[in-house]
Amino acid sequence: MMFKRASAPEPQREPAPKPPPPTRLLDPETGLPNYHELAATLRREIARARRYGDRSSLAVFEVKVASFKPSAGNPHPPSPARFVAGVLHEQARESDLIARLDTTHFVVFLTECDTTGASLFTERTRTRLSTFVYARNEDGTGIFLRARAGFAAWEPALSEPNLYIQAAFDHMDRQLSAYSAAEGEFRPRPTG
Repeated sequence: MMFKRASAPEPQREPAPKPPPPTRLLDPETGLPNYHELAATLRREIARARRYGDRSSLAVFEVKVASFKPSAGNPHPPSPARFVAGVLHEQARESDLIARLDTTHFVVFLTECDTTGASLFTERTRTRLSTFVYARNEDGTGIFLRARAGFAAWEPALSEPNLYIQAAFDHMDRQLSAYSAAEGEFRPRPTG
């Protein structure tokens, strides 16, 4: 014999609240991960490194436009972001993470990379960013970038993403006098 259960009317449920829109994780201009995605990755990598040890480094790059000639039609220089992203992709390994922090700052998380490797990577990449024309002025002359770079090799004291990023920026700031001296070599000298 089968029993039929009396069914109670379905209670009216409130609609589930919609989740907040996700924070954008990609830079719209370059398609690179932004700060939020970088911080999430660094949190995971720092946790993994604390457990198993690590040889990672974080490289930072600051770019500024040089030799741009404003005109009535082009009062602002073209953005170098795609050029920078292309160079970073060209120089980094597939296992490295490239991110854009803001308009002028880019970061590369270098996996399995010690201090020596990070130093070589940043200098090679900085030179590449600064040596090639990324766009042209209306008169056909090249527009270049000036790039600075720094890095930090991971150590247990770098326990949060912002500490790791700041350590790389601190290294870049300590390099300022060396960059200024190098730039001075390219300035015109007075003739006598």
